[in-house]
Amino acid sequence: NWTVMTDFINSSLTENRRVVTASDEATGIGGNHLHLLLILVVVFVRAVAEECLFRGLIFESLAFRSNAWSSAMLTSLLFAFLHLPSIGTAAMMCAFSLIAIALREYYGSLVPAVVLHVGFNAIVAI
Repeated sequence: NWTVMTDFINSSLTENRRVVTASDEATGIGGNHLHLLLILVVVFVRAVAEECLFRGLIFESLAFRSNAWSSAMLTSLLFAFLHLPSIGTAAMMCAFSLIAIALREYYGSLVPAVVLHVGFNAIVAI
């Protein structure tokens, strides 16, 4: 649903602008440099950290104890819950997580999931 996607992107952009404005006021550092740094952190660092946590640690720990399908669903529901501004966004993030898990399983590496996540975050940040 494109409405859900645009609502999610708009809410993310609003949140990013609020963080940049608050940081500018708190530090006195001017906009462009700080804004670029925040975008890099949101796009790259957050993506790598979330992939390592969700598709690395959580999914692997659950898959070790049960089957891959239930582990993927539980991991994706947790990922969606933590990105929960709305039900539509949660459903989209759950689907995103399942795709990232499928990439991780197919390639046997977190790298493709990280690339997907960085790309998604970059689109949202721009």
